Amino acid sequence: MQTGVNRWFGASDIVSESAWKWLDGTSIALSGSSPYQNWAQYEPNNLENSEHCGLIYHNGSWSDRSCSEKWKFICQKRSATILNRDGHIFTLHRHEKLKFDEAKQACADEGERLLEIYDEETDEFIRKNILNAGAEFLLGGTSTGTAVKWDSGRESTYRGWADGRPYQGQRLVAATHDGWMDFALDAEGKLYICEKLNMSTIMQSPRNATVEAGVIDKITCSANGIPYSAVYWMSYSTNVTESMNGSVYQESVPGMSTLHIKNATLNDETTYTCVAVNVAGNYRVQLETNFTLTVPSAPEYIASDSGNCSSNLTIAWKPNKRAFNILHKLRLRNNNNEEDVYEMFKTPTATTEIQTYTQAVRPWSTFKITVTT
Repeated sequence: MQTGVNRWFGASDIVSESAWKWLDGTSIALSGSSPYQNWAQYEPNNLENSEHCGLIYHNGSWSDRSCSEKWKFICQKRSATILNRDGHIFTLHRHEKLKFDEAKQACADEGERLLEIYDEETDEFIRKNILNAGAEFLLGGTSTGTAVKWDSGRESTYRGWADGRPYQGQRLVAATHDGWMDFALDAEGKLYICEKLNMSTIMQSPRNATVEAGVIDKITCSANGIPYSAVYWMSYSTNVTESMNGSVYQESVPGMSTLHIKNATLNDETTYTCVAVNVAGNYRVQLETNFTLTVPSAPEYIASDSGNCSSNLTIAWKPNKRAFNILHKLRLRNNNNEEDVYEMFKTPTATTEIQTYTQAVRPWSTFKITVTT
């Protein structure tokens, strides 16, 4: 305790004069050695019949003082049981009973959340560590019939109900030694289990990509974590659109987001950041990874000779400087006869700039020429 500072502690005789008790109702002796007491000499003395709250001096001795005085104070937190299952941390609060919303907040204040159980292995681990057969520990969800809606929104088909449970209607869920029990939403306070917020990895595939114009591609980013991580893509500090009408858009579910690329243009060429976040109360864990998208710009059509008097048509075109080693497609469509369609694929090299292509065609025909990547 800080030197020279007196503090309130949890003793009072405000209910009955001289019947000093701890706040949990346990009696405190005024003399003798059992149970423990450490009153200063001549204390408690109820000076002017107005001293009913316990103060501990900086030297450790006790005094009674008026409850209206202002002093610093000492808090006591009951110990909880910490369990570790392969890095998954659980906190069993065996000595404090709270209502559902209170338990959620208590977990959140510690950077944790009420436990959600998705599999039999976790359920068995928790049940084995509930030593008192009659203990009921709140979980982080509510039931409707046999289905459980977890607060995080994560879905799970696993059910750990005890025999004869659950009852009908929306109910609270608690873990016990014998399986899950259900209770009314306004049930009295119960013990509770928290699980620690964490996120250890974020994975993305591929890291970078060159996407040809008109080619559909996708990049997946995922993250684990407790609670289940929210994953999303950003560009220039703005969330990528979720509208499928965009040339680049994202599609997200808890724990994963997919960046879809379709008909990408130079305007879409940038670095995209995948962000994974999970939050419990005032605590936040965030990881990021980057993906660079390169979009080759369109080639340049230069010229073609006349095919009116010849059976051959020669086309000259030039790829963009960044489009070397990217497959190009030339397409000739006869405006008068849709059956006359010619396609050629060619990959320019860095040593050749202007490309030429000669195609045998029908004389006196007019063609629409397109060159694309």
